[in-house]
Amino acid sequence: MKKSTLTLVLAFALLGGMVFTTSSCKKSRLNKETTTDEDNSLAESSFDDVDNVASEVAVKEEGVKSKMDPSSSPDYTFVAACAIVTHADSSGLVYATTTNGVTTISDSSILANPFRFPRIITIDYGTGCTGPDGRVRKGKIKVTLSNRFWLVGTVITHELDNYYVNDHHVEGTRTVTHASTDVWQVVVTGAKITDPDGKT
Repeated sequence: MKKSTLTLVLAFALLGGMVFTTSSCKKSRLNKETTTDEDNSLAESSFDDVDNVASEVAVKEEGVKSKMDPSSSPDYTFVAACAIVTHADSSGLVYATTTNGVTTISDSSILANPFRFPRIITIDYGTGCTGPDGRVRKGKIKVTLSNRFWLVGTVITHELDNYYVNDHHVEGTRTVTHASTDVWQVVVTGAKITDPDGKT
């Protein structure tokens, strides 16, 4: 009787150990998958934010969708008023700057030909700027448009220069191609998000 009881106890102990081990493996795998999901979500959110800022500037800034008009000021949702937005041609000639919602034309030839492309738009948040959406951004986003935003065939490149959102360092290059009507192809290279603790 004692022998069978001992065998039964050992069997339960062994079974319990297997269940615990299996449970631990599942928990470890679940934690790893959860962390990966959270990382992917953060990366996706960060690059969506870059796209929101860049697209808003590309569509709303004067000269991209309409003629440069120094008397008008874009109504932004993502771009903070404290950001400095400059427009330049591919040679680096800056012909318009928007600061605190006021556009200054530095090259009047843009008024005669507002749809000069390729165009480089730089959004400079300096050492920190709080946007209307409550996010604090710093650094620069450089947006290069091969042509007008809505034209099929336009390629838009977003490059990040020491760019942070809420103290998360966002790195990488995002290229958006307007492949056909309502079809946009997105490629992100060199993507890296570093949190305030230095974890990537």
